[in-house]
Amino acid sequence: MTKRIIVFERSPILEEYVLSKIDAKIYFLQEKEFNNKILNKLFRLYLMVKFFLLIFFYKIDLVISTIYNSKFISKLIKKYKKLNFLIIQHHMTVEYDLKNAKNLELGNFLCFGEQQHKSFLKFGYKINSVNYVGAPIYSIFRNHNKKNIKPHFKICYVSQWTPTSLKNFINNKKSEINECMIALEKNLYKFLNKYKYNYVIACREKIKGQEFDYFKNNFSEKNIIINNTQFNTYKYIDDSEVVISFCSTCAYEVFADNKKVLFAPYFNKGFQIFKNENCVLENSSYEVFEKKLNQIIDMTNENYKNLTFNDQNSIISNSNIINSEKNIINQINKYM
Repeated sequence: MTKRIIVFERSPILEEYVLSKIDAKIYFLQEKEFNNKILNKLFRLYLMVKFFLLIFFYKIDLVISTIYNSKFISKLIKKYKKLNFLIIQHHMTVEYDLKNAKNLELGNFLCFGEQQHKSFLKFGYKINSVNYVGAPIYSIFRNHNKKNIKPHFKICYVSQWTPTSLKNFINNKKSEINECMIALEKNLYKFLNKYKYNYVIACREKIKGQEFDYFKNNFSEKNIIINNTQFNTYKYIDDSEVVISFCSTCAYEVFADNKKVLFAPYFNKGFQIFKNENCVLENSSYEVFEKKLNQIIDMTNENYKNLTFNDQNSIISNSNIINSEKNIINQINKYM
């Protein structure tokens, strides 16, 4: 008999590398956010009706979601207790996000690792069962790309400017996140002007737009890349000796795989995953930034690992770095 799965949130990478290997009929449902509250309520109602019709007319064996900060998904888990819900984590979640959407249902949770699990519990998320499976997107990238042992770039800065944060910046709307990123980028600009290292700035956007224009005001246009191909950010990270980030998921994933990363949440504690003076900056002064970045650049990979291994392993255990893809497939088959 054909197995049937409902999947919330389409992900081309997960569809190609994970879901394509599952022997089941898959029905995709997609959450959307509108600027209008009435439209949001109407769309949630539409999704609820569509979900109900699917489970009424078909025997649904499993519901999978890569959304885990959604009140809508949480309500479904609470309402349909006889259904198996499998929630797959695919990006790092910081306390800033968790405290704004706490006490949600997560069903059976496939989590990056111990640190993230503890954070969800701290903010009252309800988990039926948890399995540490690692980071699926990075695992897929790593399984299909050999590590670059001779990086071309000295530094890769991973941008975290979103359309919302850029809009706030353009409209001069105060934001702790923006202030933190601007402070970090000012320090980076000063450092690069002094040391003349080869660098790359990895943007989030897929076409040249506001984010690209923002960076070209201060950095060389030829060093700014957009995220226009599959795994593009990971490729440039892989081709760099040191990664600098505010709190990017990509940076935490490669950090767990012992890439040298400097995290700079600075004064914004809600975006600090852990404390470690060897790789995390809390002071936003240029002098501290320059000293710490030079220390990391001069450090061997082995020394960096010795100083950061416990934190690396708490994010994603070493055994799950390249096994996440397989772990998730096994868990889907188990719950289906």
